[in-house]
Amino acid sequence: MESTEQFSVVEVLKGSFYLIRDKPIILLPQLIVVILFYLPDVISDYIEINKIIPDPMSSLYVLVPLILFAVVYALLLLIIPPIVEAMYPLLIKNIIDGKEVDLKSTFSAAKKKVWSVLGAVFLMSLIVVIGLILFVIPGLIFLAWYYYTIPAIMLKDLGATEGMSASKDFAKDKKFKTFLLYSTPFFLIFLVAIIFQDVYMMPAVGWVVDFGIELFIAIWIAVTPAYAYIKYAREE
Repeated sequence: MESTEQFSVVEVLKGSFYLIRDKPIILLPQLIVVILFYLPDVISDYIEINKIIPDPMSSLYVLVPLILFAVVYALLLLIIPPIVEAMYPLLIKNIIDGKEVDLKSTFSAAKKKVWSVLGAVFLMSLIVVIGLILFVIPGLIFLAWYYYTIPAIMLKDLGATEGMSASKDFAKDKKFKTFLLYSTPFFLIFLVAIIFQDVYMMPAVGWVVDFGIELFIAIWIAVTPAYAYIKYAREE
């Protein structure tokens, strides 16, 4: 493994940014996820504008489809985002290795590891949340430890706990740099919100800007740990 002195936050952020810029096709999987998250708001606004449901509590013919939609939507929300997250380490590795971007085969490979990814996400979230609730600082440390879990699972074909352990081993001597990696995109969201605050006053334009920013930040967050892990976690 390369030493922590060689691990460059700036290089990882720039490299992942340029990779997205040069291969915009990798935006497509994350686009589906962002649309999925926006879907309830779009449907809600459409229903409200068109007054389709004057009194939903008294209309079984409306409630039943809504309940079915909610169940299907919850299942999609449970499965699709983890699969998409699992795709990016494979996509990034292929790009770095000079191979063609094959979304279909990458999706198929990611599906096979979805339960490992789901288990890891659940365990990581639980540990980080407990750490944040108790003392805050441990939660940030845990987040740094497990930041590279999904790349470890996908690139080394590991299970949930094995991937978390591999991520911890990789990140243990570079916790602060990892903190900078995962906090920078959120800082940029805050900065962009301030810069474009006048744009957000115009509903249509503000929505487009907001959607575009969320899409790019979402994919940047997915690509960055994969890029860092592929570049620096070479044969140990």
